[in-house]
Amino acid sequence: MYVTTVESTTVNVRISAPRIPSTQPPLDISVTRGAPANVTLSSNISLIGTGRQDKGIFISSDGDITVQCFSFIGYERSSGAYLALPTNVLSKKYMIATFCEINSCMFAVVGTENDTSVTISIKLPPNETVQFEGTTYSNGDIITLTINRYEAVQISSSGSFTGTLIRATADIAVFVGADYTSVRGRSGDHLVEQLQPLDSWGMDYMLIPFPDRLSFDLVMVTAQFEQTTVMYNNSQYVIDEAGENIILKLMSDTPSRLSSDKRVLVMQLSTSVSSDFDDIYDNDYGDYSDPVYYDPCMLLVTPMEQWISRYFFVSPILLSQSKPVVLALAANSDCTPLFKLMAIDTQISLTWIEISGTNISVSYTTLEQEGPYTVKSVDNQSTCSPLGGYIYGPVQHSAWTMPIGQSLKGLPDKRDKFVFSSTEFPMSVRSTSISTSSDSLGVTFTKLASVERSSLQSLVTGVSPTRYSVCTCLCKVTRTLTDDSSTMGELQKNLTVEKRTLSSRRRKKQSAVDPRSVSKDMNDLWSVESEQ
Repeated sequence: MYVTTVESTTVNVRISAPRIPSTQPPLDISVTRGAPANVTLSSNISLIGTGRQDKGIFISSDGDITVQCFSFIGYERSSGAYLALPTNVLSKKYMIATFCEINSCMFAVVGTENDTSVTISIKLPPNETVQFEGTTYSNGDIITLTINRYEAVQISSSGSFTGTLIRATADIAVFVGADYTSVRGRSGDHLVEQLQPLDSWGMDYMLIPFPDRLSFDLVMVTAQFEQTTVMYNNSQYVIDEAGENIILKLMSDTPSRLSSDKRVLVMQLSTSVSSDFDDIYDNDYGDYSDPVYYDPCMLLVTPMEQWISRYFFVSPILLSQSKPVVLALAANSDCTPLFKLMAIDTQISLTWIEISGTNISVSYTTLEQEGPYTVKSVDNQSTCSPLGGYIYGPVQHSAWTMPIGQSLKGLPDKRDKFVFSSTEFPMSVRSTSISTSSDSLGVTFTKLASVERSSLQSLVTGVSPTRYSVCTCLCKVTRTLTDDSSTMGELQKNLTVEKRTLSSRRRKKQSAVDPRSVSKDMNDLWSVESEQ
């Protein structure tokens, strides 16, 4: 994990595992602005499989800190990452969203108080089950349990848990992901994110494609309420039931707006290397000299309503054979001159690209050095809209991403009137970034090494694949085409099937599932609390 602060004075931090101190002895560190700490924890605090484990990590500080977490599992060079949320924004109610094509989807619940009662209403595909404490659970069943502070419960299944509802009598932290999965291809990676509370889900999203990719990203939209209308790329979708989802395509050269009439959660996934690239990747691991990296990663996209005007984060060095970390930003085009990127006291130029037909611009910036960065407005009194973004770290046979921060204020359940326009830009009130809070709960497992740097193009080029992504349950979703003339050609193309895109061909390139317990690690769990 990386721990840093915006404070001008020294901030003292203690990291401990209160329930298993012999496994993870307490660590005392100090951080200052411009001098983050890189902390490696014991691999023995990783959660294994399904069940209860006393592996919560507690972090206390006497000032505001940022905590960025990196999780590695038993597969070679497989990594995930997320930005920890403060404990003061945690909630008692969550809805799960997960994605996995192979191996296991997973979620973990972590207690912040003793004797917390937790009720989990399981949602799984037909014929999928969960084994927990000697009982088999399937879709529609309810798991009831009690957890204590620093106690974690992890649950896994080969089916997606999307739509599973969790209620607790005290605030809890919830993490979602997959131990190791492909995303519409044959290469795989570890996925992990910390889940936001339900009332912080949004209705307006700006989707920025992951940089330096050649095909498309997947976008999974999960509805919190029934009869949710989603507008995306001039098409309208209706999600009939709460907890159901649709899966869309985000082309790698086309940043896009997505809006809904009720709160939704939007997950963006970079796709795996697929059979489209078999001619390039002729061996088990691909061509090491090829400039493009295809392992998947997962991002819970920050709603535009939760964008803020100041972020503070660290660009890390994690593994060998890495490319530089990339910062992706989106903002109102009229406001872009007001934002600046600082590497401590050195300003870095931002190049903005306006999205045709909108008032939104995006920026991709290569972060050439490890260390702390700040993105902020040069005019604190400006009424201009804030900005949002993420950092993305491509590594050969691995990839990770995380938001640079966000507000987590409660938002309305729905709009009174839903009229979508790609030129609209929702205004957000100014708020304190969660990325500079001293109260957080999270997951981490670190393995650090050198990094190999190279340049990155400021624009990405897209190649449309023939495979078209649709939701996993078509009976739950109604799709209305708003412009038949502009969509028929695309539909005809996407319905064409080529032999090399078939699952039978992909399976010839996939490794067998690894049943060892070390391959089922999820994460390590920790919390942060201020002593102020």
